[in-house]
Order: sequence, then structure tokens, then C-alpha cells
Amino acid sequence: MKRIIAIAMALVLAASVLAGCQKRDDQDKGAILTMYFIADPTNVNLDPAKVLYSADIAKLLTLFFEGLTQIDSNGKVQKALATKWYTQIDEKEGVYKLFFELRDTRWSDGVVVTADDIVYAWKRILEPEFASPATVLLYPIKNARAVKAGNMTVDDLGLAALDEKLLEITFEGPFDLDNFLEACASISLVPVRESTISQYGDEWTAKPISFVTNGPFSMKKTEYAKGMTVERSTYYRTSQKVKEAPDKYVTPYRLEILFANNIDRYAADFDAALYIPAPDGSNAADKRLNLFYLGTVPKDRFEEYRASATVTDLMSYFSFYFNADRAPFTDARVRQALSIALDREEIARIVGLGVKPATGYIVPGVFDIKSGSSFRAVRGDVIPKTGDVEKAKSLLSAAGVRSGSFSVSVRGANPAEVAVAEYAASVWRTLGFTVRVEQLRGTSVQENFYNTNYDIMGVDYQAVSTDAFSQLAIYALPFSGEVVEFLDETNSIEYPHMTGFHSLEYDALVEEIYGMTDKTAKYEKLFSLEQKLFEFSPIAPLYFNANVEVSRELSGFERTIFGTTLFTKVKLKDYTRFTEPTTTQALRTTEPAVPAQ
Repeated sequence: MKRIIAIAMALVLAASVLAGCQKRDDQDKGAILTMYFIADPTNVNLDPAKVLYSADIAKLLTLFFEGLTQIDSNGKVQKALATKWYTQIDEKEGVYKLFFELRDTRWSDGVVVTADDIVYAWKRILEPEFASPATVLLYPIKNARAVKAGNMTVDDLGLAALDEKLLEITFEGPFDLDNFLEACASISLVPVRESTISQYGDEWTAKPISFVTNGPFSMKKTEYAKGMTVERSTYYRTSQKVKEAPDKYVTPYRLEILFANNIDRYAADFDAALYIPAPDGSNAADKRLNLFYLGTVPKDRFEEYRASATVTDLMSYFSFYFNADRAPFTDARVRQALSIALDREEIARIVGLGVKPATGYIVPGVFDIKSGSSFRAVRGDVIPKTGDVEKAKSLLSAAGVRSGSFSVSVRGANPAEVAVAEYAASVWRTLGFTVRVEQLRGTSVQENFYNTNYDIMGVDYQAVSTDAFSQLAIYALPFSGEVVEFLDETNSIEYPHMTGFHSLEYDALVEEIYGMTDKTAKYEKLFSLEQKLFEFSPIAPLYFNANVEVSRELSGFERTIFGTTLFTKVKLKDYTRFTEPTTTQALRTTEPAVPAQ
């Protein structure tokens, strides 16, 4: 009897030890970081080949996708999905090829990532019915332009998966290797899964079950206007054959990303003392949040945070898009007049948060002749920082326009955009116009933009790469990347830039530069092209975006040339001190921050 009791006690003890070990294993998955990262993206399509009109979305997508290469903050190309690349060039035979060898990695659902996934993603962009400003990045590939124009099929494209891990690219002729490797770091050229898109169509990014990704994190939960739960992808950079430590490539276990438009409250929680739960769990953990990271700060407290904040230039700018198919914006002189009447230094002051006046169409971070150099710094300004109302009046007079009525559409949930629109409206009213500011909500922002249902719309332009040509070429009809519509077997319509702007003169200049091989002469021409674009002014860049971030107890941040932050190796000091938050719990209360007990 004693032996039976002893065995039973031993089993109970073993069970308790195992239970304790299991609990400890759960805790040791890694840190859970509660953060305010970006504004709510749940109304936006997260397709990486399409979403290029939001700096916030570009930042978010770096969590979920990985391209062939990556460009670090110093402008150096680094390995990413590709572990090796090499060329095969035979000028006599006219052979110009580039090969990428892919690493072992899997999609967030465990399926192996293959070279065919890159082939599908790039062919999809080049389909005539698919619109993407990233199209121009693929034009060096053999037959790419003919495929986009509908004169050849995607099967004629110089792109092939030789096996599961080997990608072959055939070029039209001599190509700039460094430039193409940099283009491969674009978030637009990451792989996407054909089976997922075939099953879910345009809604494939809407839900975690269909949003299959190949990056360091995967989406677990998303809730409109509240938040998103993102977890370490257990399949990232792993093969089916080798079992590795779960945090070998990605350190944090989970990111609890908050979306609610309440930055003042988040800043108060961030400032408060960290909440350490009582051993018995008696403290009310949801009275406030343990916030470890803020992706921005309240504008009126920027100077207070500046000393501890990291402020980096993003490769994007906020701009006004003019609908060139609607009067009075059909006249380039009117568009330029409305642009130069605005004082960009005043606009930067209104927005605050480290943004800078936009002085050109090419954003900071885009390279000049040498990789890592800055086109903007080398070439100088194209757009004046200060407003010139008198010159604006002169241009309007030359155009015969002295009055008119139009609206300016911006995201109503973004106070900075609304303030900028109100400022612009006040200036334009002095020129004789009747101007209304329209605050768009929810899906109407994206719908109105893609349907060109606006007079003037405020848009974040996100650079697709570090290549200056790609920034300017999209305003030329053959390089716009927009849909090609076939009327019959012999006729087709190639749509112009999103604004509807089209100029045969501009098209010819872009075509000339595209064919140039002398880089020095090419970049001089590119600056002249940017000056010509200012004359046409299809859009009015207003301020270069900045990324303002503050954190505590965190280390291991890395950043890319695009200004985006990588959380892959971020560590939270002594993370086991904190309770496991959830987005639902975090958003349950709107009480102000209270000191830790």
C-alpha cells in the first residue's frame, strides 16, 4: 500500500514539474511588445505590389514580407531571401543573365518558398490588366515592356525558375547589376503565393487565414480601428529538415500593435512607470498599458521627446494630386500656380514631427550616380520652399483662370493632413478660388483615389526603390505601370499616371533617358527631367515624411535605407517581468495613465 502511495505521489510530483516546465516554456517563447506603430491600415489593401501610396503601409509590410535583397541604412545591398547571385554575360552572343540562389524558408503556413513564387509575383505585375508603379523596375528584363503592352504573353518574359531554389533572369541587353540588385529590395517585388491569390482574389490580404507571407512575422489577428496581433513566423528561414531554435532569426515572440487614434493617451501610458504585476495577480493590469514603443509622438510634445527619439527620413512625401482630367487642372500653369503658392516651410511647421519641406519629386534616400549617395543632396532643389503668391497669380493670368470651385480630399482621421488642407485652402482662396476641404473616412479614401474621383487629393507617395529614374518615369505613359485595356484585337488603351496627366514631350524625354548608358550624362538628364516635371506639376509634393520613434527597455533595432524599422532582432530587457497583454485587453479601457502600484 505504501509503495502504491509513493508511486502516486511521485506521479503527482512529476506532473507538477512537467506543468511547471510547460509554463516556463510558454514564457520563454520570447518578449511580447505592446506598441503604437502606425495608423489603422485595416481599410487598405495590403498587397505589396499595389500599396505604394502610404508611408505607414510600407512600414507595416516590412514585418510580413522579405524580398531577394535588402538595403541597409548605409545604402549597402544585403542578402535577404537570396543568399547568392552571379551573372552570365556573353556580349558576342548577346546573352545577359542574372541568377539568384534562394535560402531555405517557408511561408507562414509552412509551405516552402520557391523561385516560382518570385516568377509569379513579377509576372503578375507585368500583366496588362494589373496596375503597379513598380512595373518600371522590371523593364530591364527581356520582353517586359512588350508583355505589359499586351504584345507578348508572360510566358515570353525572360524570367524562369530553373529549380526550386534557382531563379534565372534574362535581360534585353547590358544591364546595371548594382541598380537591379537595389530594385530587388523593393517591397513591391517580394514573392506572393499564386494559390492564395487564386483562391481569395483581391481580398487575400484582408484576413489572417488568407494573408500568407514569407517575412519574419505573420498576422494572427486584426480588428478594425483597434489593433493587430503579429507573431514570430515559426517557418521564417527554416527548412523542413532542420529543427532550429524558434528565436534564432526572430527574437520577439509577439507584437501587439494598437491602431486607435489616441496618441496622447498612448504617450501618457508610455511615460508612466512600468507596471509590474503582483505575484498574486491582484493588481488591475488593464488600467493602463505597458507601452514599449511609439511609432510617433504628439506633435506638441515633439521637442520634449526629441532627445530620446530616433528621427529618420522616410522615402516618401505627402503631396496633393491634381486630377488633370478636370478643369481647371487640365492646364499645367494652373497646377504649377497652386503648387508654388504654398509655403512648404509653413506646411512643415504645421505638421511638425521632424518633417521637411518637399523640394523635389525625388525623395531623400534615392541614390545619385553612386549607390548610397543622395540624388536630392547632389542635384539640389527643384521646388521652392517658400510660397510665391505673386508668381502664382501671374501663371493663372496667363492661363486665363481667375476663379473656380474645387475640393481638397484628405484622410479625416489624420489631423495633420486636415490642417495642411485647411492651410492650402486658405491660400488658394486668396487667388480667387472657392475651396472646400473634404474629409474622407474608411474605404472611401482608397476607392476615390483609385477611381480618380477627386479634384485634389492628399496622398503619401512611397518610393518604390532607390532608383531616381523610377521616381520620374511613372509620369510617362509607356512607364506608368497602369492598366492596359484592349478594345479589340488591334486597338488598346494604355492608361497614364494616376492623375490622368499625359505629355508627349515628357514621354519622349523619359524614353531618351531610358536608353542612356552613360550614367553621368543620364543623371544630369534626370535632373533636367525633374525640372520639366515641375513645369507640368501633375502633383505638388509638400513635405518629406519622417519616422519618429521612441522606445524603452528595447534594444537591437535595425533600419533600412527606406527609413523603415526592422523588429526582427529587437529585445525587451527582462521580458518575463511583464504580464502577457492582448490587443483586446489593451483597448478595453480609455482611462488615463496611473502610476504603478
